[in-house]
Amino acid sequence: MASSSGTKKVKVPEKVYVRDEDSDDDLIDFSFLDFTPETFKPTSNMSDDPFLNILCDENMLRRTLDGMGDDDQEAGVKDPEHDHIDDQNDGELGVEYRVHDPDIHWKQMKHVVGECYECPSQLRFYHQVATVSQWKGDFGPNTLEKIKEFGKHMRFWIVIPSGGALFETRHGYSAYMVDLDAHSCSCRLWEISGLLCVHAQAAIHFTHRDPTDFISF
Repeated sequence: MASSSGTKKVKVPEKVYVRDEDSDDDLIDFSFLDFTPETFKPTSNMSDDPFLNILCDENMLRRTLDGMGDDDQEAGVKDPEHDHIDDQNDGELGVEYRVHDPDIHWKQMKHVVGECYECPSQLRFYHQVATVSQWKGDFGPNTLEKIKEFGKHMRFWIVIPSGGALFETRHGYSAYMVDLDAHSCSCRLWEISGLLCVHAQAAIHFTHRDPTDFISF
């Protein structure tokens, strides 16, 4: 039988203790924090322009995060930071979004500037509404400008009364018949466009009447 004194003793490795990350030891106490849901509503910024306030009413605008990623983010790709949020609740947590209420009249809605405008067409629409609302008169500036352009040479036309509302206008070898009651002229411009031709304006000026009373559309 061989002696055990010559057998080499096996070295046992030392025990290594690995820290358990799931352990409750050395955790920070967050009991002083309040985790109750908090609702945040963005402040309303009023504008000095009442038409811009009506156009960008807080009940008319509703912004969501759909399709509003960063510039370098591909369209249709969801932000990885929002993977933990359900698709039906994909919005900024803690923010109260404005919803349009169809039961409220548009003049009674609360005014807010909001994003002012989201596309150039809305800005053009706002300028058109503001310009039309500030215009005084029954006809637009383009109509009056065209009538002024057509009638700048009416002083060269001779008006001859032909009985009742009929007038003959002459200039050189040209002659046209104007009927103020029928709103017609033999040049056909008044009948086709509704704008006063130079012959009609000469006849109206002869009777000392306002040309805008004869505009027909």
